[in-house]
This record gives sequence, C-alpha cells and structure tokens, in this order.
Amino acid sequence: MWDDETSSFNYDNELFVSALKTIKRFTDHVGVQQMESFRSSFGGWTQSPSSSFPSGVQAMIVTGYYAPGELFHSAPDKEFGAGWVPVSEDRRDITFQNVGGHPMYIPSGVTEIDAAFEFIEFCSEEKAQNVIFDATGWLGGRKALYDPDLPKYQRYENLDWFLQSVNEADELWACPVIPIQGFVNQQRSRTYESVIFGDKDPEQAAADMQAACTEEMLKQFPELVG
Repeated sequence: MWDDETSSFNYDNELFVSALKTIKRFTDHVGVQQMESFRSSFGGWTQSPSSSFPSGVQAMIVTGYYAPGELFHSAPDKEFGAGWVPVSEDRRDITFQNVGGHPMYIPSGVTEIDAAFEFIEFCSEEKAQNVIFDATGWLGGRKALYDPDLPKYQRYENLDWFLQSVNEADELWACPVIPIQGFVNQQRSRTYESVIFGDKDPEQAAADMQAACTEEMLKQFPELVG
C-alpha cells in the first residue's frame, strides 16, 4: 500500500479491491444494521471487560501480542488460544506475521519540548517498560526485553506464541512509516464504511482512497513525493 522510495500509495489495485469485496460479503451475510448494532453494544479489541471478545460474545479476533496481557486483566476467568491469522485460499500453506509499534509524538505547538522528549526517553527505559508490561502486558521498544524464556512472559498465556511467531512465520511484514498515517487511517475507515453501506462499489472506493491519500501527501509533504 505504500512505496517508501517514492512516498506514494498503492490502494487502487486488485488486492485491495478483493479485500473490500470480502469485507462487504461478510457484512452482507450478517446484515449491515445487525453488524452496526452489535458493534455499538460491544466495543472492539480486548482491554475492556465489556468488549465483545473478553465478554465471550465474539469467538475469534485478529489482533496482536498485546491481547494476552489485556485478556489476563479483562477476562481472568476465561481461557483463550492463539494461532496464525486466516489467509485466502491461494495462500493456504503460508504463515505470516506483522510487526510494528505505536510511536510517541510531540505535538506541534507544545511549549515544553525538552520535557516532552525526556518523557519519551523515560518511557523507553527498562523501569518504565516493566511497569507498563506488568499493568497491561504491552511490550516497549527494547529488544533486550524480548526473551520468551524469561519467567515474566509466562504470566500472560499465549504471549510466548506471539514472541516465537516472528521467528517461525514464513513471511514477516513490517508496518510502513507513513508521514500522514492519521489521515490514512481515517480514510481507510471511511472507505470500509462506504463499501459496507453500499455508497460505493469496491473499485470506486479503492480509486477514491488512492486519490485522497495522494492529494493529502502532496499537500502536506510535497518535498517527499517523487
């Protein structure tokens, strides 16, 4: 979806259109109003006990390594399993894993830039990351802490599977660093909704997302495009 060398997008293609068609097919099978009603009653992800997966009304979720720690706290009375993400028929025998992270930002307009940077540094230190791990199960950006054999990682069931998966997967994909990531995320949600509710067909939705992201990239970072 993203070309790092030219800072350009690639959403207007058969693979993304196929993904949109799959989303549409599953939504139509359940019913768009029923799906919206379900999601408004039960939030997503795994951190809140009232979300669909921790509360037991959703049988499977495609999520990340942070789920075992969150489920330890949000659903301590339930057992869960972990495994490879489902794939299309043409990739039946291929396992893959996606890696990435959540960066910390210093917003424009802040007055205490040095203090903000120091806070980011503190959050990357071992002491702070151990506090975060113990409270939530989230892993920070310190490679030295990623040892599945350490006793602390046995606290959260299935976390060891996620840690081992990056070494065992047939394919390992990294999340791209996109300068307008927030805008892209917003456009992706709008693209899904336009297809789900029948406002656009998948082909038009993909083309429109390509155009919107390209235009915004040229607007914000014209010096990077080329």
